[in-house]
Amino acid sequence: MQRRSFVVRFGYLGHRFHGVQMQGQLPTVALALHQRIEQAAQVAPRGLCFSARTDRLVSAFSAIATFWLPSQVDVSSFLRRLQQPRGDGLLCVQGRYCVSDHVHARGSAVGKQYRYVVQDNCPLGSAPNPLVWQIAPRVDVQRMRAASRTLIGTHNFQSFRAAGCCAGSAVKTLRHITVWDPAVLSKGRRQIWIDLTGDSFLRKMVRIVVGLLVEVGVGLREPQDVDAILQQQNRRCCGVTAPAHALHLLQVEFPAWRQEALCLAAILAAKNEPPALPVAECERDRALPAKCVL
Repeated sequence: MQRRSFVVRFGYLGHRFHGVQMQGQLPTVALALHQRIEQAAQVAPRGLCFSARTDRLVSAFSAIATFWLPSQVDVSSFLRRLQQPRGDGLLCVQGRYCVSDHVHARGSAVGKQYRYVVQDNCPLGSAPNPLVWQIAPRVDVQRMRAASRTLIGTHNFQSFRAAGCCAGSAVKTLRHITVWDPAVLSKGRRQIWIDLTGDSFLRKMVRIVVGLLVEVGVGLREPQDVDAILQQQNRRCCGVTAPAHALHLLQVEFPAWRQEALCLAAILAAKNEPPALPVAECERDRALPAKCVL
């Protein structure tokens, strides 16, 4: 059968779904995208694959999926219908026709960038934020930065690997870890972004890394403990796993489609969602292009 291959980029808020992968009729990202494609093309997509299989509650600002359709589909009409806003929880859907059948969402991705959002100095009983990890202690970002330096580079991250991980090797490369300066919010609260970029990640690896950095930041561990944890190659040595809801897939490095950061303000406006990352009270946005302010 002759076919046409497509790549689609989109965002989603994790609390709207039960994860990415199909789970029967439960609302998942895969089900929502499959239904949107089928409605737009009047035929079911084949070979639907995602660049990242994020856990339940994890959000994405720039996820990638690939699939193919029979060649008789009118490409321009299909893409126009695909990108129309719908009430399915998918945000800023952008499709592109691929000439090559060899483009694959997972196999063609060469890296991912995640952002984890922490708010400290949060008193007990604070109103919950579905996209932020709220903690009571105040963290020391200098200690967190010192600890993160040990993790940068190529290492065996077995200590940061959750049970059930199917990766063939625990050796991964973390290219960058950035612990941003805190943004001062109302009532003494502070918001800290932790950005991690790597070629690929083990199951829950980002959340385990963040959990360790927060433990160091509040004084439960020392920065120099990180090297020993790496060498132990034992998950039990590493401590808490940060909760999923504050993790965001920020970007997938995808050579077949040059990445541009999605504007969170546009995403939220399109879905009439309340501000999820309240950074209006800080000035960190000046470090990013105006159209990419998060």
